[in-house]
Amino acid sequence: MDESRNKYTSVNIWASWCEPYIKNFPEYEKLKKIYENQPINTVSISIDKNVANWKKSIKINNIDGYNLIDTNGIIEAYYKIQQVPFFINIKPDGSVADLKVAKPGSQQLYEMINNYLNGNDLKNK
Repeated sequence: MDESRNKYTSVNIWASWCEPYIKNFPEYEKLKKIYENQPINTVSISIDKNVANWKKSIKINNIDGYNLIDTNGIIEAYYKIQQVPFFINIKPDGSVADLKVAKPGSQQLYEMINNYLNGNDLKNK
């Protein structure tokens, strides 16, 4: 992922069993297209325990881009994730800029990304 250098990364934590999130996934895809020419990467990490369900959901919902799965619950435990969708925003230097529960396509998520792209670190406000 050399193209990731000097870019913010928005990590989208999701699960195939989260119906409200799946219904809103087209909004997340729209968001990715809006920011595709900006210095931001998007990565989706599923917290599914069943790899077959994850792969099926990716195929049925036409989820593209970087898709990873954490079947061991490591990311859930480390970031104390209690619900999805959950977004982890990472600065170009690799430090965490913010952790948020946000609905895909929500004004909150757009504001969060725009603030990072404009050089504002909301975590310190």
